[in-house]
Amino acid sequence: MICLRSELRRRVLEYYFTRPGAAPYIHELARSLSVDPGNLSREMSRLERLHLLLGERRGTHKHYRLNREDSLYGPLKRAVLRSTEAIPRLGKALAKIAGVQVACLYGPCVHRTHDPAVRLDLLILGRPAAVTLTGVLRSLERRLGRKIDCLVLTRAEFEVRRGRNDPSLGDVLLKTKIALVP
Repeated sequence: MICLRSELRRRVLEYYFTRPGAAPYIHELARSLSVDPGNLSREMSRLERLHLLLGERRGTHKHYRLNREDSLYGPLKRAVLRSTEAIPRLGKALAKIAGVQVACLYGPCVHRTHDPAVRLDLLILGRPAAVTLTGVLRSLERRLGRKIDCLVLTRAEFEVRRGRNDPSLGDVLLKTKIALVP
């Protein structure tokens, strides 16, 4: 399978899979993604050698489009789209659960949100029904193909633990978080 750990590769593939029929040239795509055209050009050449992209000269520009005939097209599209929709889908599902006052992602997944090998560490403040929350999270794990670890605390429990400098809250308190339910 094609490695999606490269941030540039993931962004390029995400661009193409979310814009069916797109066929930009290098500088046009570089502007859209806010990336260096030189690095992008090398990545596009790699993806063309892998037969994932097809390059076509139009005047002085080479335009690239997805190769929908490649055997990896379907599985790769599912993997890329699954990783890009993880956070919005999780936020939307949690916002519908009664009792969830605040929800955020923390830990390693914050900087590697698109890496399916990294579990999603989730903190929820509130009093959601355990059965409902568990059902929603298990369903999302299956759909997203990712493990979700959840810490549920009331606001009062959170404040007590924070006051004691609880080590289990280290990543939550000291590092970057992604708010899902404000």
